[in-house]
Amino acid sequence: MRSILYYPDINIKDQNWLRNAVLYWDKVSSIVPKGDKTICLSPEICELMEQECYRPIYPSTLFESEFLPDFEEEVIERLSDPQSLPDPRSHKFGSSVKAASCVPDLRLPGTDYGRYYIQEDKLPWHELPVLLHQEKTNGKLYDFMCEHKLLHWDGNGNWYVLDERIARLYMSLLAKYLAKAEGGRTGQFIAVGTDRPVNLSYAYENVCSPLTNGSWCIDCVMQNVLPTPRKGVPLKKILSFRRRYRDELLQFRHELDSFEKSLKTCGDAQEIQKSSESFREKMELETGKLIRIMHQSGVEAALTTVKSLIELDSSSVPALLSALAIGSHSRVLSAASYGMIKITASRLNLRKQRKEILSDSGFAYLYHANTKKMVSVRR
Repeated sequence: MRSILYYPDINIKDQNWLRNAVLYWDKVSSIVPKGDKTICLSPEICELMEQECYRPIYPSTLFESEFLPDFEEEVIERLSDPQSLPDPRSHKFGSSVKAASCVPDLRLPGTDYGRYYIQEDKLPWHELPVLLHQEKTNGKLYDFMCEHKLLHWDGNGNWYVLDERIARLYMSLLAKYLAKAEGGRTGQFIAVGTDRPVNLSYAYENVCSPLTNGSWCIDCVMQNVLPTPRKGVPLKKILSFRRRYRDELLQFRHELDSFEKSLKTCGDAQEIQKSSESFREKMELETGKLIRIMHQSGVEAALTTVKSLIELDSSSVPALLSALAIGSHSRVLSAASYGMIKITASRLNLRKQRKEILSDSGFAYLYHANTKKMVSVRR
């Protein structure tokens, strides 16, 4: 079963991300405090729960697991120098993809003239405090963050107040380790997913020290490859489409997974090029099939872009590094010459544990909607 854990929020505000996940993953999850009955799940999440397509994952799973010491260690290490954290405003979704917000507009209080709206990206979120639920941390980390003046209680309810960068880092690490803990509990690998590029860099930092201190990974951006129902399409209709065309969606997923698996074992740049070109040709056919089916079903769709992180098999790393003579911590392996595919190699600090359930394809995903690539459906 394919499962993906969304972060950093409880509710999935990005409707394009949500619809993408519903279509291409069996289960969608987010991090939900278990003991707080005041948490309000969105209507979309409630609907998915009723259809058994959504499952909350509780922070207590991590805090009661063997992964807790590693989580505490990385949080304290990374937060010891908060000024080195990435600026949330500076990250784009790859050099060839324009970053854009896909979340709903925020509603301002009503007046005599009705309600006004402002787009979320026009607010200075990087300067505003963020709330973190108390169940998402423990005494050790709470004391550390209080001591370093990174967190304080708001004096009302179950929420702590953090700087936006601190909150992003903390939730990114919480999602990474919680996915490991839940995977260990269930025996199934759980991928992590987000809708903002900076969140991945918070969770998986680059390593610039000697090669033995990091894992070589492929950073693969596949542009405009996933037909995704637009946010005006009801979830009920998407779920019906998913049930009716399960075989076609499974075939589409198979092509994506097969490509990611092939990248794990590529021994040189020529193999990567061959695999990428073969994948591009297959996806042109598979994407076309899905678009036609959606058209016939009256589902309006947009083409979305996906970025995946894929750990290279250790056996393929020496040959690949030797062939490319990589001397820095990152190297572009392929770009616009492959059309919709851009691939880079970098060393990431994955901090793997022996009992961790490992992925045979990608382990982290970022989805992004390109609003200029709409697939119109005429009814």
